[in-house]
Amino acid sequence: MPIERRGRGRPKGSRNKERNPVPQRHSERIAQQEQSDEQFVTGIDVAEIFTTAKEKADWELVLTLRRDGKITTAGAPFQESTRVEIESLMAGGVFNIVQWDPAKHTGKRIFNSRIVNEVKGKTTQHPYEKSRLVIQAYNDEGKAMILTQSPTIQRISQRLLLAFGPALMKKKGAVIWLRDITQAYVQSTTLLNRLILANLPKELQHLYPQNTLMEVKKPLYGIPEAGNHWWATYHKHHIERLGMEASTYDPCLLITKTENKDTDMFGIIGIQTDDTLGLSTEKFVNLEEE
Repeated sequence: MPIERRGRGRPKGSRNKERNPVPQRHSERIAQQEQSDEQFVTGIDVAEIFTTAKEKADWELVLTLRRDGKITTAGAPFQESTRVEIESLMAGGVFNIVQWDPAKHTGKRIFNSRIVNEVKGKTTQHPYEKSRLVIQAYNDEGKAMILTQSPTIQRISQRLLLAFGPALMKKKGAVIWLRDITQAYVQSTTLLNRLILANLPKELQHLYPQNTLMEVKKPLYGIPEAGNHWWATYHKHHIERLGMEASTYDPCLLITKTENKDTDMFGIIGIQTDDTLGLSTEKFVNLEEE
């Protein structure tokens, strides 16, 4: 019987085996990183789309509330709230109106801005219109040279505060409370450390000549370092006004000083940007709210 010779090639029905992956070249890794960066930038657009969808829903809601007589503010929807927002910011020195000057502004990044409208108090008997000016500081290369991350309270600090709760509630009549500071960033008292220029939002462009800009002096929503400025302002308020001192291991955990002779003035505070967790006596709560 003749011997069957094995022909060249793989046996019938077999498949190519997966080879070991070839190590990536340096240029390929850079290309993948750039693609990842592009995806991150696209994520900003997704966030903006979500905000726009929310605004659209609030616009439809405000029309319904006005039709039902639950919102009776004069003028078009959000017209009055926009006016109040802009006037209060200008009165507080948050930004100035300037004309584009080639000698000063050539080569400077000019951001866009927008008014974000929403209905507040949706679940209450008195809903109202609220507008907020936001700087669209996307791809802000200038933030690389400044501190943009504000301190955040450690988890152990939150647990410590809550652990003291039962004993202090029984001994001092303390209460545990949460507070969300509204319009926190624009209450910052410190000035920005760099020049921020922005185009006027579309709601204001018809009121000023062409090539009018906003020169932002104080923190505004959308500016990367705004949260850090607010934290410094809020932290200073608790240290100087409320007589507190920060923990040596967590600057976001504060306690009233031991030399305070008023035993009814006691509090432990945890700060998380514009949110506050507190364990304190009623007297301290009343002073903190002022």
